[in-house]
Amino acid sequence: MTQKLRYKAIVDGVCYIIISSETKEHLNMVTQIADEQFCTLKQKVKGASGEQTAILLAINAINDQLKKQASNIILIKKNEGLKNQLLAAQKQITSLEMELELVNQKAKERIIEKQLEPVNDL
Repeated sequence: MTQKLRYKAIVDGVCYIIISSETKEHLNMVTQIADEQFCTLKQKVKGASGEQTAILLAINAINDQLKKQASNIILIKKNEGLKNQLLAAQKQITSLEMELELVNQKAKERIIEKQLEPVNDL
């Protein structure tokens, strides 16, 4: 079972206690970004209440999350396509190696046949 951490986050001067299994370093980064974005929104949307600013911050976070998920889906599909290309290339290499082996075998047989042919002296 993952151990939960009680973490004190301060956003816009207000203290929040967060219970999480994330590391303290991770929570520090999250809190710092949230505080920076909250303060930026608060300055851009003059007269907005703390609640309105928090809702805007949440909407921005969800927007970013959806964009990243869409990007991840594209990357996953691209990765699958590349894996399929790699498998096809590996099959082609195997096929070419087998063909080369047959060519080498036939060449060796011809060399042996040539060596076994009687020599015609003129």
